Amino acid sequence: SASMLAPVDLDDASAAGLRGLLASTASSPAFLRSARGKDFVAGVLRGNTLASSAAHQSVKKALPSWTQARARAAGDCYKRAFDSLAKEGDTESFEEDYLQDLARAFLFSKSKKLASQLKSLLDSALHCSVTGTKVKRACVERVYAPLLWRHITAPNNECRRRAFEVLGTCFPIADPDASKDVSTSAIERQLTLLKNALTEDPDPSCRAAACHASGRALATCWPKLAKGPATHMLRTLGATCCRDSTSPAVREAALKALTACASSKHITSAGAGEKTLRKALRDASRHLHDKSPVVRNACAHLLGAYAQSTSIDAAFAAVGSENLLQRIAEDDESRRGSSQAIAKLLVKAYFPLEDGSRQVALAAALYNKKPLAARAFYGRLAELAPAEDVARFVVMASKAASEVSKTPTKKRKSGEDYEAPSSQALVAVAATAYASLARGPLSANTEGARKLAAYVGDGVATCVQSLVDSGLQSEDLRGLRTAVALGGLRGQDEAEAGAARSKAQRRDGIQRVVAPSSLNDAESVAAAADAACRLAGRGMKQAGDVARTLAETLFALNTTTAKEKPGTRKRGRVKEKAPSSSSEAAACAIGRIILRNDPTARDARKQLMRDAKAVDALHAACRASSCRDAALMATLEARLAVLKFSAREASSEADKVLAKDLKRALDAAVALVESGEEILSPELARQRTDEINEDAGGTSDAPFRACCAVATSVVASSGAPATTRVLAAACEAWLGEPPCVEAVASLAVALRLRGELSGDADGPLACALSRWLEHDSDGAQRAVRALARGERLEDFVDAVRERSSGMTPQTPGKGRVRADPLLAALQAHGVDVRRGALGDRSNDVVAAEPILSQAF
Repeated sequence: SASMLAPVDLDDASAAGLRGLLASTASSPAFLRSARGKDFVAGVLRGNTLASSAAHQSVKKALPSWTQARARAAGDCYKRAFDSLAKEGDTESFEEDYLQDLARAFLFSKSKKLASQLKSLLDSALHCSVTGTKVKRACVERVYAPLLWRHITAPNNECRRRAFEVLGTCFPIADPDASKDVSTSAIERQLTLLKNALTEDPDPSCRAAACHASGRALATCWPKLAKGPATHMLRTLGATCCRDSTSPAVREAALKALTACASSKHITSAGAGEKTLRKALRDASRHLHDKSPVVRNACAHLLGAYAQSTSIDAAFAAVGSENLLQRIAEDDESRRGSSQAIAKLLVKAYFPLEDGSRQVALAAALYNKKPLAARAFYGRLAELAPAEDVARFVVMASKAASEVSKTPTKKRKSGEDYEAPSSQALVAVAATAYASLARGPLSANTEGARKLAAYVGDGVATCVQSLVDSGLQSEDLRGLRTAVALGGLRGQDEAEAGAARSKAQRRDGIQRVVAPSSLNDAESVAAAADAACRLAGRGMKQAGDVARTLAETLFALNTTTAKEKPGTRKRGRVKEKAPSSSSEAAACAIGRIILRNDPTARDARKQLMRDAKAVDALHAACRASSCRDAALMATLEARLAVLKFSAREASSEADKVLAKDLKRALDAAVALVESGEEILSPELARQRTDEINEDAGGTSDAPFRACCAVATSVVASSGAPATTRVLAAACEAWLGEPPCVEAVASLAVALRLRGELSGDADGPLACALSRWLEHDSDGAQRAVRALARGERLEDFVDAVRERSSGMTPQTPGKGRVRADPLLAALQAHGVDVRRGALGDRSNDVVAAEPILSQAF
């Protein structure tokens, strides 16, 4: 572009328009995005004309609104212009007019965002370390010599911090053409500035920046530094900066600086450097238990870098494995941070990939010694090692546990340090490792995940049966039983069900998949539900087949033989259905698809909504099934009614069908409330021992609460006006004598916010909210907060006052009336409850000016 513009006099007044167009290219994303565009902008910048100056000003003007990537692209244009001028030997004016101007703006900018953008631009255009070319290092020295040294000790904290950033990025800043004595003197001076700033600078951010700069300087230039000042600075980082009690940022920066040093082969291979680093590492290891999580994370990464550059034994010798195990045990709840970094460090010691038997022995020993640390480590194993090796470890540990359970336990003799592995310890580590697999690789809906699950299930099945027969009592054994169930269902049966082409073959395969295994417990039922959900997510045809198969299984429950209650047969008595494990598994599978919100369930619902008739079949089956778990079936019936509405195009007919279905579900739930009977079957209660406590799900109003929650979500979405009107009429009738106070009040508040509730319902709604406030203050307060955002609040406040008039006694000895709790709640959420204070509530921010007749 420079040769193309050479015949044009860009300094002439007649070329003002062309100068503006050329200047705009420097800030144009289209030019900065391509290599040819960058070359063109570089040609404009190197021209040393008014157009070049205008382009530079255009970059500075647009810089605050740029991203970091665009700033780096603009810096690449400056770099290309400098390289082109360097070949001609004419860079002096470019350095002074453009590069030094950008460096000065970076050091003294008041805006932190602008300074960040300038730093990105300068990193791409100018900054380089000892690895840069001789011409570039000389340019850095000429640009920063008039600026950096007099401002690195300036009173302004931000200016000093940015100066240390530049020094750390470009260290050493010295003229490459100078003599060796001059270069050595410059490097010693810069080291002295950094060393003094590490301990004497009053601002923590400046000390942190000095730590980062020192770490980069030591890591990149260790062979060129004098060993005395360099080792002294390394000791200062470990012994002084890491112990800075005033600022966690300084401690974190010091540990990151030591991490950079530990990653440098120049330091770890040198005798004095490695010895000093090991001493600094011992001083820094105490920060594994620092109060700040960022400091603990930095310390863990320091140990990982040191172990990678030297050896795991050297890291354990410097820190001690006890500290690492204690830290990972205390950070068990954290899935990232220091515990993750420590787990990566421990995997080399406790999970050698080449020796499977040693893996099992180390796991048992670790669990016997530190059970919490073992659970934390093996709970992350699938994130640290290949999935196939983890699956093999689960099978080997299970087999070892089965063998140990068959042999009599030998007492440990006095003086022996070795403790024989117990079956409980081996089961614990196997179940924990399998849980990490289930969260990661096995959660994918792929053929590889199914084969891996089948391998684990087949390998663990006989071991689990042996452990059960031996009478082992352990909560971890249930996890291995889940592996058996999931492995059997995700293997051959599921693959055949998904790959079969004929309708009969698909139905038979799906029937085998959704049938519980021989264990017939909660794990097998949950595994069948999970497999059905995964099958439904594989396509519309599979989703329809799964839905129809589950619906047929539920319908089969109604055709089983019925048994009567003891006593004389009376006309009209409802027959009870015999328990059926397959129907329970089908209900659990439908709930897994309809009620869960994980990606697998969402994929299954997405495919299911493409087949409206399959949704109709599921809804009819849930509506006709017996009330074995009435809360689950009522929730499924209501949710499927909404899903049936969503699977079709929005129309008044679909709205009327939704209104009819929801009203039928709510009426059935009200009938259960009025009966007052226990709704949870004993068989299902036994299956859900670990998931539901004794009181949960056994109350007669649980189905009504579940249906009301679905109805409230329908009203809030405001996509079904006919359904909303039907629900409003039903809710007004329920407010007189609510089947469940909180459910009816929540639905009524949602309807009132939509303007569907009549004014006559304000009094009963006030009564329901007051009753709700008495026993569930938090839930009622949320409802009142939502109500306070609505309209016609003056009518509701009047209804509250009418309800409470004559019912609030005077406080003894005080002579004043006690405030109504509902009025107090409304007032707490910004409602003026004074008489006549609300008037006509308007949604306008600024009230309109009154006309003349209103003014008088």
